[in-house]
Amino acid sequence: MNRSMALVAVAALSLTVISCGLLERFTGGPEMKKVDTLWNDVPKMDDMTSSEIEMPIGTKLLLRTIIGNLGRFNKEGEDRTTGDIDWLSFTSPKPPNEIQEFYTNQRMSEFGGWETSKESTCVSGSEKGVSGAFCVFQKKADGKKAGLVVIAAQDEKTSGTNLFFVRIETDDAAPKK
Repeated sequence: MNRSMALVAVAALSLTVISCGLLERFTGGPEMKKVDTLWNDVPKMDDMTSSEIEMPIGTKLLLRTIIGNLGRFNKEGEDRTTGDIDWLSFTSPKPPNEIQEFYTNQRMSEFGGWETSKESTCVSGSEKGVSGAFCVFQKKADGKKAGLVVIAAQDEKTSGTNLFFVRIETDDAAPKK
């Protein structure tokens, strides 16, 4: 009986190690590094407090999958790397819709030179029955391309909002040969 249990434990451990490798391959393998401060080209809302909360694993996996595979869409000979991915978290007593109203194309363009768009680059989760918001911004500056994702998710325990900022930055160089 003990030998059977040991074999099951070894098999489970082996599967875990293998699946972690497959998961890393599936998600493109980018490292997402948590940073300490908001970037100087991103405005900070009043009442936002830096937080040590971790990004939900489902959100992190989804972002890693999307971001990790973006380079694969580049043509042969072009840079197919992911770039640098940084993230940080905040909390706010304000609801997600107020956060969405703060992070507008106009404010982001005026404050940090992010590209403008005639349409909002934010989506409200309330249309899908979820209390949250998701905003995306991009820009090119100083030889770099940058993308920013702002995720606002209602914290049901505190009735406040958890905010996650994810930034990807790559060199805006000529195609590699």
